[in-house]
Amino acid sequence: MSIMELVRYIAAFLILQAMCMASEPVQKAIVIKNLKGEHMGFMLSSLKATEKAGEFRGECVFMLLPKDAGLIETELGIIISELKVAGENPCRMQVGKDKSELWVGAKNLPPVTLVMDSSGKGFMSTTEEGISSNVGIVEFTTK
Repeated sequence: MSIMELVRYIAAFLILQAMCMASEPVQKAIVIKNLKGEHMGFMLSSLKATEKAGEFRGECVFMLLPKDAGLIETELGIIISELKVAGENPCRMQVGKDKSELWVGAKNLPPVTLVMDSSGKGFMSTTEEGISSNVGIVEFTTK
């Protein structure tokens, strides 16, 4: 691992620690891995409760920070990169007893959905031309 990679990991870790210590009742940082379980990046959110029980709305941003530089040009790497370039994306989260679902509606990009079970682990999927496909593994960060 090069010095620059180490610096990037330390910076990402410090950002995630700050995000996880916030007082909001929903998870603010989600780890994204490819379907092989290799680290790809993070989704960071700023969500506020709505009038509907268990529903939160706000914005989210994506950070591409793959385990290996060769993963940048993969399908998931490109998706995360496009979401990162899009900046703050509108998102909505529904927190339930058995699962949490988060929908990302980035302008001019296919919809992205993250579904996590009660343990905080799940999948990231995209929908194109009416077909939904899993593109990654997601999990809530731990403090």
